[in-house]
Amino acid sequence: MPSKLFFASLLCYLLFGFAYWQGTTTRHRLPAPASYIVTPVDSSKNVLLETAYFTGVLLAPTSDASLSPDVQPIRLTPEQVLAAEAILAHCVASGNTRGTEPRIGPRSLHPLASYYRHYQGYRMATGQTIVWLNGFARSTVTGSSGHRKWKQHRVSTVDGGRDYFNLSIDLTRHECFHFFRNSSG
Repeated sequence: MPSKLFFASLLCYLLFGFAYWQGTTTRHRLPAPASYIVTPVDSSKNVLLETAYFTGVLLAPTSDASLSPDVQPIRLTPEQVLAAEAILAHCVASGNTRGTEPRIGPRSLHPLASYYRHYQGYRMATGQTIVWLNGFARSTVTGSSGHRKWKQHRVSTVDGGRDYFNLSIDLTRHECFHFFRNSSG
């Protein structure tokens, strides 16, 4: 008859094996969009990306004097944005952000499908690709005259609570950082 130690070892093996399997197979997956549509945005160099799960604008790379010389603005590809969205979904579901940075609380955001997004890409001197993601509730576009041109210009506001957030996503390390949600006013 097998001993209690055998059953305890088997149970630990199964639990840790399941945890490992979950981490490797579901960590960075979206419910894979079968297709996406990419459309140029009128009177800008931006590109609109639409899937069944999200809609966002890939912002054209711009030179910014405030950027470190180690940071190079880049144009993101739809595939990079899909990868960033998978990492975003994981970070929101788990609350994880890098290191000791503020975690994404369980009620700090609306469901991700309720946000339009802006994506801005950067390449670090170390080779890492960083996606800055700006999320704003779809309801703010119809409710605010200042957001009607969200496809051409970056949306920013003070206050607004859960309706506005932004964070950075490291495509190389598969992690989120610099999560920021506006205050409620």
